[in-house]
Amino acid sequence: MTDATPEEFPGAPPHLCVRSVDMAVRFCRAAFDADELIRSSGPDGRIWHCELLVAGGRLLLVEEFPDTGTISPETLGGTPVTLHLSSLTPTPPTGGHWPRARRR
Repeated sequence: MTDATPEEFPGAPPHLCVRSVDMAVRFCRAAFDADELIRSSGPDGRIWHCELLVAGGRLLLVEEFPDTGTISPETLGGTPVTLHLSSLTPTPPTGGHWPRARRR
């Protein structure tokens, strides 16, 4: 048996539910130089699948579907989840992803 898992899926990719995929994609592009790979919408226009490439790994996004229990941290009033993005390239305190993400 061969492993057909793409390199961009080295483990379990985070799959986040957000209120607006458009806003999340804009943030990830500006803050982390993310590339959008694919986006699929339902008949009502809500996004049920979006894949981003961030720092060599995949980040999956979906919009809220309250009728199925898929709700965002904004609706919940927060989240206990933290994502950690590490970089092998040292950056000065004024450079890199962190300052850009904080400005967004």
